[in-house]
Amino acid sequence: MTKGVQIHTALWFFNHGFSVIPQYIHTKTPKFRWGKYQTQRPTENELRRWFSIPSNGAIVCGANNLMVIDFDDASMFTEWLMWTNMTPKTRFIANSAYKVRTARGVHVYTRSASKPRNLHYPGIDIKGFGGLVTIPGSIHPSGFVYTEYGGTDFPIISDLSEILPSWMMITSEPEKPQRKTIDQLSAADILNMDTDNTFVDLELIKRNYRIENMLQDVIIDSGSHWGLTRCPFHDDNSPSFWVDTAKQLCGCFSGCTSAPLDAINLYARLHGLSNTEAIKEMGK
Repeated sequence: MTKGVQIHTALWFFNHGFSVIPQYIHTKTPKFRWGKYQTQRPTENELRRWFSIPSNGAIVCGANNLMVIDFDDASMFTEWLMWTNMTPKTRFIANSAYKVRTARGVHVYTRSASKPRNLHYPGIDIKGFGGLVTIPGSIHPSGFVYTEYGGTDFPIISDLSEILPSWMMITSEPEKPQRKTIDQLSAADILNMDTDNTFVDLELIKRNYRIENMLQDVIIDSGSHWGLTRCPFHDDNSPSFWVDTAKQLCGCFSGCTSAPLDAINLYARLHGLSNTEAIKEMGK
């Protein structure tokens, strides 16, 4: 039986000072023009009337300074969750913030100290003034039901840097020079590279240099692709260096790495080389 958003869910958001509007069931399409609800809340009677029939629902971002961090996939959310363990403050925010499981990832609900803006980063959307976020009980077109995922609070954030690491807030990539494939590049080309402006498809090299084999005592969770070990770049009394064996990326929770490292980056850092010098060594 099709249910959709229950009235108690809509009223819960209402009682926390937020605006909720109905959407057509199995869609993200609002049932009417909702612009006025960015600056005013619907009444309780309106909510009861709207959700007396099966409907999806959305919360209006920006109203009461609501800001929702939308992680496009669960792995990105997991990386973020691991990063938040770095400090008591970020860990508290991550644990206390209201969260919703979506069809692909997770929504994390916060409030901004100032008018929140809509922003887009690779794998992450920031929903601010003028944005809508689908609420629990709603049914995705795929049939997935949005579900509460922990937390009951809406912590106030002064700046995104308080809750997102810098490497997750990259807005654009630098222009890349023309690339050559392995088939187009000879062994001599690799060994004679002398500038960082030469790029090559190095999948063959990366397959022969796995990150977990370049580090000591990596502890991998059973049935998982996540591992931890002591950071090789600082005096690490407890494991703070994470490894993703599936994506072949790694990094330090304590800030030794400003962005995730791949096998080439890690080899270069471990041996005090530039990336180009590392490619030469690994290519041999």
